[in-house]
Amino acid sequence: MQFNKLIILQNKISDFLTKINTLDNLIIKLLNLNLMSLTNPFQSNSIPTTPVVLSPVDYHTVQLLRQQGQLSRIAIAEQIGYSPSKITGVVNNLLKEGIVQQQDASTYTGGRPAKDLFFNPHYGYLLSISISNDKLDIALVDFSEQVRIRRMLPIEDDQKPSQILQSMTTFVLERLKKFEIPLNKVLGIGVSLSSNINLKENTPFNSSGLVGWGGYQIMSFLRETFPHSVVQIEKDANAMAFAEMRKGRGKGYHHIIYLTIEQTVRSGLIINGSICRGASGRAGNIGEVLVLKDTDLQSLNALLEDLPLTNERDLSAIALEGNDDALAIIEQAGQYIGRVLSTMITLLDPQLILIGGRASALGHPFLAAIRRSIFNYSQSISTQHLQVELAPLKDASLIGMTALTAERIFVPAS
Repeated sequence: MQFNKLIILQNKISDFLTKINTLDNLIIKLLNLNLMSLTNPFQSNSIPTTPVVLSPVDYHTVQLLRQQGQLSRIAIAEQIGYSPSKITGVVNNLLKEGIVQQQDASTYTGGRPAKDLFFNPHYGYLLSISISNDKLDIALVDFSEQVRIRRMLPIEDDQKPSQILQSMTTFVLERLKKFEIPLNKVLGIGVSLSSNINLKENTPFNSSGLVGWGGYQIMSFLRETFPHSVVQIEKDANAMAFAEMRKGRGKGYHHIIYLTIEQTVRSGLIINGSICRGASGRAGNIGEVLVLKDTDLQSLNALLEDLPLTNERDLSAIALEGNDDALAIIEQAGQYIGRVLSTMITLLDPQLILIGGRASALGHPFLAAIRRSIFNYSQSISTQHLQVELAPLKDASLIGMTALTAERIFVPAS
């Protein structure tokens, strides 16, 4: 009898110890979870960005909408190769996910009214950021690529990259809070810089166009504040070239040279409808090729010294007044640039060359000088169908960076 009681007591003690052990394990797990929640995931490189995965046909559909804008179901079906009935399932899925919206088509062809599809502006938001030596341009853009908030901030000479980016994040977070936009609704961030981008490191190269940014980890900085966002970093000239191809003068062209002429000369290259960055990211680095001889510089400086330049009267304004020295400077500058472009034309065989940046304000006298130089130094067969024009798009960097970032929000399922 006593022996049976002892066995029962021993079993109870064993059950009790098992429960304590289970409770200990639970406490340890809870503690680990708590510690994990306190750890900054961006101390490790194991946390990737998370673009939205779509089926291949859904992905193809959103890419068409992104590239061509508002489209009808019939137009999408024709380009994808689906029947109108089959495309209905695709469209319904995108409507259900809130990615697209629809409205009556702008043109009526009889029968049942067609519906045009377009991106739901409230599906998410994109940040487009442009950084140069003297200013920071910030824009919050909705998913239909319409600018909702924009701010220009000056950059002081002694400001470090971390300080500049911190002022950007502070401004953005304040605006997100004010307009009650959740942080996880910021799906993508596009950053354009007046510098080539090291493709291996995804950091800027050292550049006179962007002093102090060489090697800076922009992506890591942004992901600490915006963990839900895809981050795209791009040379500004590439973003401008992409903008013109999508929404500007370059629409319908697939081989474009875009030249932005400011404190430095940079080019963006479109080849076969895509940005050409080269093996390391230095493709189109025309600034290292465009070197003037000392005699040329002395000639230009002598002409500049004699001009009545002021803050209100720049070179283009004086040239438009018919000043011979101003016109001579514009002619010489156009000749130098055209000479370098003639080599690029021979190598790349572009359809279109666009001149942008502040120098585009020099207008048609400058453009005419570039054209004369190109046709003088290039073979006629290379320029037979070539168009050389001033870039018409305002805010091309913002537009191009928004479009490039928007394209990365979705990926096709493998």
